[in-house]
Amino acid sequence: MVLAGAQIQGNIFGAFSAQVEALDSGGLVLATFATAGNSTNSADNSAVFIGVQATGGSTFQALRFSVTRGDGIPESFSINQFSFTLSDGPPVTATPLPPTIVAALLGVAGLGSVSLRRRSKLAPGV
Repeated sequence: MVLAGAQIQGNIFGAFSAQVEALDSGGLVLATFATAGNSTNSADNSAVFIGVQATGGSTFQALRFSVTRGDGIPESFSINQFSFTLSDGPPVTATPLPPTIVAALLGVAGLGSVSLRRRSKLAPGV
């Protein structure tokens, strides 16, 4: 059995519909689930949970989350915590990186791309 899902909420306050799609390895949609929610700034852990459960030997390779506002327009969203459980084991929870680590990783990636760009400009005959 495979279980995966997350708490999700729209970034604009008010009614929204959250959707999760289970995808196979080729990106084809195997199943779609939706639930209604109400986005607030109360920070009380009331964001809706939406997820997928695969049983009986079935499986999925990826999940795609989306949110639409009450008027049907797609909107940006936030995920509080992603949870994943495999074969009746303990849940595996993704832990967000602190902003300082994210900034450091982006800085290292940026320096690497600058170095590659500079090296390609200096290489003769390129």
